[in-house]
Amino acid sequence: PDAHRDPLMEKEATGESRSGREAPTGMDFTLVLASCIHDMKNSLGLILARLDQIASAAGEGQVPPAGMLARLRHEGGRLNNQLIQLLAIYRIGHGQYFPEIEEHVVAESLQEWLIPQQELLAERDIAVEIDCPPELTWYYDRDLLGGVLSNILNNAFRYTRSRLLIRAQEKEGMLELQVLDDGPGYPPAMLTDPDHQQGIDFGTGSTGIGLYYASLVASLHRNRGRSGQIRLANEGFDGGGCFTIRLP
Repeated sequence: PDAHRDPLMEKEATGESRSGREAPTGMDFTLVLASCIHDMKNSLGLILARLDQIASAAGEGQVPPAGMLARLRHEGGRLNNQLIQLLAIYRIGHGQYFPEIEEHVVAESLQEWLIPQQELLAERDIAVEIDCPPELTWYYDRDLLGGVLSNILNNAFRYTRSRLLIRAQEKEGMLELQVLDDGPGYPPAMLTDPDHQQGIDFGTGSTGIGLYYASLVASLHRNRGRSGQIRLANEGFDGGGCFTIRLP
């Protein structure tokens, strides 16, 4: 799959059917936009610095290190994901996009979402394990939920030490998807009330839209009076981070 496609644009262009659910209102889009611009500025700064280093190496007849190219791709991927998620938040907030809730095999979705991240994770020797019953199926919007996982893995590339566990299970009548790492864990302020950390990028404490987007995606999944939720905890390996999203 193409890691840089915009599934929201594809659905609008092809005229695929929508679920008819109402999008949540009351989002402070100005705050999200301001924090996102700050984070994208940082990513662009890193990309330009890497390009300068590559140009300098090429001018001296040297081949850029593979790690430098991996970091350049990583920052480019983060920037692309932020733009896609920003567009998703705008469309949902203005009633232009509604979730496509369909049944999927969870293990297959996890494998698909992991593919664009594997090269970057391997470059840092980060071991990734998926723990999911092969027969587990659930109803969710694959593109929206995939964007959440992509964000988590992008942050893990920067902050985990050597190990990641992606776990999926049915628990208390809900799909529970967790990502556990062995990094430094989440800052205390993020553990208090993640749903209101609209300008903070989860896993780092830096500005961004990651956590806001994850909370929004969770809230769009509703069934029988229950809606999705997210949770942050330092319950990973050796006190590392544990991100949980639960869908009814």
